Formats: sequence, C-alpha cells, structure tokens
Amino acid sequence: MMDERGFITRLEYDEVTRAMTRMVEDVDTSVETDAPSGWVTPSGGGLNLVTDFESDDQVRITQFLVPTHTIDIDGTATSIRRANWIVYDNDEQQNVTRIASGYATGSGPSYTYTLINPVSIVIEDKQGNVQEQIQATRASTSGKLSPTDTFAQSSYTRWTTFQYTDCCQVASQRVYHTIPASGEGASGTNYDQTDYGYDVLKRLIRTETAGGTITRQVLDVRSLVTAMWIGTDDTGATPSDPSGGGATGNNMVVVTSSEYDGDVDGGNGLLTKQTQHVDSSTTRVTNYEYDFRNRRTEIDGEIDFFQKDTYDNLDRVTKVERFDTTSTGNLIAKSETKFDDRGRVYQTIRYAVDSSTGTVGNSLNDNRWYNAAGRVIKELTAGSALFTKTVYDSLGRRTKVYRGYDLDETTYAAVAIVTGDTIMEQVEWTYDDASNVIKTITRMRYHDAPASQTGELKSPSETPKARVMYQAQWPDALGRTIASADYGTNGGSTLSRPSTVPSRSDSVLVSGQTFDEAGNLSQVTNPAGVVTLFEFDDVGDEVKQIQNPVTGSSSSGSASFPSPLDENVTVETAYNADRNIKTITAKNSLTGDQVTE
Repeated sequence: MMDERGFITRLEYDEVTRAMTRMVEDVDTSVETDAPSGWVTPSGGGLNLVTDFESDDQVRITQFLVPTHTIDIDGTATSIRRANWIVYDNDEQQNVTRIASGYATGSGPSYTYTLINPVSIVIEDKQGNVQEQIQATRASTSGKLSPTDTFAQSSYTRWTTFQYTDCCQVASQRVYHTIPASGEGASGTNYDQTDYGYDVLKRLIRTETAGGTITRQVLDVRSLVTAMWIGTDDTGATPSDPSGGGATGNNMVVVTSSEYDGDVDGGNGLLTKQTQHVDSSTTRVTNYEYDFRNRRTEIDGEIDFFQKDTYDNLDRVTKVERFDTTSTGNLIAKSETKFDDRGRVYQTIRYAVDSSTGTVGNSLNDNRWYNAAGRVIKELTAGSALFTKTVYDSLGRRTKVYRGYDLDETTYAAVAIVTGDTIMEQVEWTYDDASNVIKTITRMRYHDAPASQTGELKSPSETPKARVMYQAQWPDALGRTIASADYGTNGGSTLSRPSTVPSRSDSVLVSGQTFDEAGNLSQVTNPAGVVTLFEFDDVGDEVKQIQNPVTGSSSSGSASFPSPLDENVTVETAYNADRNIKTITAKNSLTGDQVTE
C-alpha cells in the first residue's frame, strides 16, 4: 500500500493460512523489485525496514522480529533484532497466554535468542474470565519463550488474582504487594483485596476497597445511575437505599444524585439534572438541555454558570458561549472551533467579550496546518507571531521541529518549508531502524544574527549562525534508554555518535539507567558518577530510595563514627491498603528518622 505522500508499505502473507509473514516499511523499490507498476520510492524514502512474523496453525502471531539495529551490550556494539514472543497454552480448564520480549543475534533463520525478563502471563477460564495476571522471571534468559517454560510462584514479580461468583461476575480482586513463595497468602499481609457486590439483576452496585471505603450506586430500571453513596459501613443497605433506613452503624452518605429526561417516563435516558451533595443540607445543582438529536446544548450550573453549545451537522461542537446566569443574560465568553473537509481542527477562535454589555470584540486565533498524511506540520498560537513547524520522515517520526516567524507567508506550500523563515530554535532527532531516538541536536539562533539570515539554522561558522548542542542516547534491546550523554557544543565539531556508551568526563556528561528483572528502574547514575538505588514492592510502588550508596557505610552510623551525611541517604515510603502514600521516612542517625505522614 502507498500512503498519501507516496511512501510504500509491503505486506506479505502465507498462501495457505493467510497469516502475515513479513512487513516492509518505506519500501525501497530497487530492493523490493516486484512493486506495482508506477510505484517508485519517493525522494527521502527507501529505508526498507523489515519486520518478520511467525504464526501458529490458528493464525495467531507467535513471534515477530523488528528491523535490525545496533545497540550497546556490555560495552560491545551488537547488531540485533528485537524479538517479541506470544505463547498460547490452552487445555480443557483454562487458557494461558505468555508474552515476553528479548532479542535475536546472528543471521536468520538460525538466530541466537535471548529473553529479557519479566514474562507476562494471563490465565483465563474457558468462559474468557481473567483469573490471574502475572509477571514472572525465567531462570535462564537463553533462548526464546517456549511452550515448555514453567514459572513457579517463587518467580512471580507481579500478581493479581480475580475471584468470581458462581455465575461469572468478579466478586473480588487481589493485588499482591508481598508475593508469598507458595499459597495465596493473607489479606493485608500479602495482598490488598477489593470486593464487588451486585443486585439480583447481576448489576454492579457496590465496591469496597482494600482500605474499607465503600461506594454504592443506585440504579433505575434502565440501569442508569441515579445516586452515588460513599462511606465505610453499609449495614442494612439495600440496592435502592444504601443508608439502610438509618440502620445502626451505617454511615453511608449520598454524594451525587442524577435525574434523567426531566424525571418523565418514556425518555431517551438523557442526564438532565445532577446534584452534588456538599453536606446534608448544601447542594450544587447542574441542569442540562438537549436538542432533538440528543446533543447537549445547554448547561445551567452553579454560581451564575450558563453555557450554550452549538453543533454542526456532523455533531461536532463548533461554538461555545457562556452567559451570565441564564440564556438571556449578557454574553461573557465565546469561542469557535473550525474543521476542514477531513474533520480536522484547523482553527480555534477565542473572542474578547465585554461582560457588562455582552458585546463581542477582537479575537485570538490558534491555527493548524496539516500535511497530506494528516499530521500537523505548522502551528501558530494566538497572540504570537512565533510558529512551530514539524518535519516527519517516511515512517511518520518527527525529525525536525522549528520555532520561528514569517510575517508574510501566504501559500500552503510555504507551510511545509522554512525557506525565507526566521528560525529562532531548531531541534533535530536521529533514529535507529527500530525507531529509537539515538541523537538529538538543538540549534539556538545567535542573538545578534541579522534578520536577513533566514532558513534552517546552521552552525557558528555558517549562516544562519547558531549555537549547536548535542545529546546522544543508547537504548537496550527493548528500547529503554540505558544511557544518555550531553556533549554540549562538542567543542564546535559535529558529533559522530559512538556505537557504545562513552566514558564519563568533564566534557561528556553521561547518565545511566539500570532496570531490574521486574522491569523496574532500579538504578540511576548521574554524570558525576553518583548512584541512586530504588527498591520496589510487588505492586511496583517505590518503597526505598538510597542516594550515593557506599558499601561498609550505613545511614544509621554510630555515635563514635557517624557516616558521612552524603552517603547512603535513604528515604523509605510506606503505603496504605488503597496504595496511597502513608508515610515518608527520611533516615537520619544524627537527628533521628524524620517521618512525614
């Protein structure tokens, strides 16, 4: 297929199963020589990036390999293909799906595969109800994910389970923060449980969080929510009366009540009135009106709020007006949105309004321009002559962004170029063949560069003159950034990004990141070589942070030999059952731990 700009994508399928076997993005027609007659790679194209697929006999994808690219593996530049695997393991009782990623080295089809933990596992019953969601680690990372791989509970790094009623509805959900080596563990000790309740029609009406907060919703015969109640004790509650008629201990309070179709039978189920209950005697009421096509046209809210929405024949809001108190009050605000023939917003207009008279004055216009593929290539915000122009490559990735101005740009063709434009700032991105950003260049116009210097920014020695700054990034096999280097101006020389992470120095500021087997960001190293360690619970929430860890030193120290205050700087975070932060503890041996609750 060919997109609107002329770039070609090739899809190949198995002749028998019709499963996709190969995809080539931005086809180079000198390599893929059997393209349709007249199809030729356009200027700037021809990356010819190949992704290969494998499928099982049910035409389910079991493996795909992204285009070949080079990464740094333990200090060695290595050519790889990122690999993604899906294993389906179904029996009479359940369906198990395992998903993992890694990479392939060598040459196909005899690749050498390496798996990167964790592995994601979803277990469903035969009705399709999810019973467990798991992340686990495989002991050996050698080889692709296999149907014969097994995962003991002791290898779990994430675990969520679902319990069901006799019929099929979720009765509870358990999210594990401390996974036991075996067994299901205990509530609070190992997991936080959320419970769900239903009425006789099997509609969800009650949710109780692990922390004990109960939310109940009252439903009408059409299953529309007529009231929301919140509390911690719903003793005696019924589907229609969460207060239990004032039962002893019941502390449920109504927070929202809703009315539909003006409280008249036979309507379309449109929300016409909503009441927010501040306390037992104070409410905030909002009323809604609709047109004959069930589109909301008026909102009559609190504190003199009144809004009117106007639609076009495609149900898009084209005008929003605010009035003082009612529709007959003074106009106090007005905005319009305009769409092109492809349904894209190309202009937003905000008007100045004299609230004392309702008179409409001047306007501020936000404008957008699009390329043939529908991507925004120019934005000009209201109140400024400074535009933003964006350039995309053949895959739709941003490669350049310009910020500048041109007060006499009149043609659409000029939108896509910067010839004749005065550019103030320019950012450029370079990608590898797996679409990882590997280099960023920022150019800042010289403050004294004359207005006659137009077009793309260059360098200190070329016009338009600019200060040029370089950054480089290095991804791992999964595309996560493991290192970045700030070269500054690189001594005035163009940066040739090295294929491996450089050593830290005063002129090359290298930051590093390390991920653990659960996929958590476990270590960050700043350009000065100072390390920060992170520890997480089995939900994935950070529980400890240690800045500048030093072996043999302790944040607790001793009275005789206190540790340096800049070593092992430790902060611990604890959570309640609803996973809100409960305490933050800054460990300090000299003053005592500082606890924030």
